[in-house]
Amino acid sequence: MSGALLQIARTGWVSDPFIADVFRARRINNLLGGAFVTPWDLDDFDEATLDVFDGLVIELPGYRKGQQEIDKKFSEWRAQHPTYRH
Repeated sequence: MSGALLQIARTGWVSDPFIADVFRARRINNLLGGAFVTPWDLDDFDEATLDVFDGLVIELPGYRKGQQEIDKKFSEWRAQHPTYRH
């Protein structure tokens, strides 16, 4: 167990499947707002469902951050344009 925890601390990733499932279930429960999924329940979900959860928890925040950066650049660009009125 300590080896897996050290791996997580060093790399942010874990190769132990059960510990990976514990973290995945935790992320899903955080998204759902309660304790609905246990690590051993994950085998009952199809891959498409797990992909939706992973997308909402892992990928969506990155997309939002990227969109905010794009919006900020557009706002800066518009503010510098000579014909733009605030």
